[in-house]
Formats: sequence, structure tokens, C-alpha cells
Amino acid sequence: MELSDEVLSYKLATTAAAVNHNILLHSQMQRAKTLLSNAEHSLLELDEALNALSARRDAHKDLIRKYRIALAPHKRLAPELLSEIFLHCMSATSSSSTLNIPPKITDTPWVLGQICSGWRAVSRADPRLWRPTKISIHDKLPRHLARACELLPPVARLAVTFNGPPALLATALIPNLWRIQDLTIRMTITGYDELFPWRGTSVCPVFNLSAFFIIYLPISSI
Repeated sequence: MELSDEVLSYKLATTAAAVNHNILLHSQMQRAKTLLSNAEHSLLELDEALNALSARRDAHKDLIRKYRIALAPHKRLAPELLSEIFLHCMSATSSSSTLNIPPKITDTPWVLGQICSGWRAVSRADPRLWRPTKISIHDKLPRHLARACELLPPVARLAVTFNGPPALLATALIPNLWRIQDLTIRMTITGYDELFPWRGTSVCPVFNLSAFFIIYLPISSI
């Protein structure tokens, strides 16, 4: 008596799978192989269906994420309030009283400009977020000043200390004097006219300085 496919399938999954010798009749072997092939084909179809469902699920998760971002409460904050939050963020995360050039983008306030263009505009417009950046310039490093002025927003101010021949600094210092808040220059008396050619005239672009020091050194020390 031939077994039905259902009975043969049950026999394969239970008795035949539990013993280490063949219990199938010769006439049942081919049918058993057909059942195996059908089961493997069904598994492939199920895998394809699961992959399609998984892709749909991922698409829905991404859609939900974008909806939540679009409706995020911080998007409705006024720039003034957002700037106050940034200021508190600065006081909570910053241990240094100065900024570094070149900056680490993970440090505040630089990291605030990495979120979006709106946050970048707010953070770069508030001078309270940009503590005076201390730069020490020696005879071969005037490029640091130009680099700082390139990276910092217009509201940021610099605290510059220079020790070296004035000619090396003049090309970087004079065009950016409006960015400098505190300026300390260590130079010889003979370098004064070279660094400040407007001395004795009514034109003097140092009106933004809150502190300006010149320390005169012996000529031999430069």
C-alpha cells in the first residue's frame, strides 16, 4: 500500500530522521527526494518574501525617523533661544578659556556648526560663543594668524602675541587688525615704523583693540 504524501512527509520528519539506517522502501525514495526538493523550493520562496518584508520594514523605519526629525521640537526654537542653549553647552563642556587653531571639530563651539546650516549660522553669529583665540606667532609662523582669520567667524576675536621681525607679521597682521581684540608685540624699537607705517597720521586701524601692548627688546634678542 502506497503512503500518501502527507503520511510519507510525516514519516520522513519523524521516524526516518530519528534512526541511522534506511527504513524507506525503494518506491518511497524517489517520492521522498521530490518532497525534499519541494521543501527547499518553498524555503527559497519564504526567504524572498521575508527579504521583501524586511525591506519594507526598513523603509517604514526610515520614514518614521524622518517624520520625527521633521517634527522635532528644537526646529521651532527661535535663534535667540537656540543661542542661549549653545552658551550653556559651552559652559558645560569647555574646560579651556581659549580656542585652538587649527580646531578640533568635536570641540565646542566648532561642533555646533557640524549639525546643520541653521545651527552653523546661529553659532557663528553669537560673539559670546567665541572666546578670544590666543595665537602665539614667532618669526616663521605668521601664517597661523591668516589661518585663524580664515576659519573663525567674523564675530570672533583674537588675542595675538608676536615675537619676531615685524616684516614677517605685517602682511598678516595689518589686513586682519579688525579681528584682533588683544595684541601683544615683542619687538625692537627699530621695527616700530616697519610694522605701523601709519604712525603720525590720522589713519590708525587699531580702533577695535581692547588691549594693546608693545614690549621693546634689545636688538640682539630678535
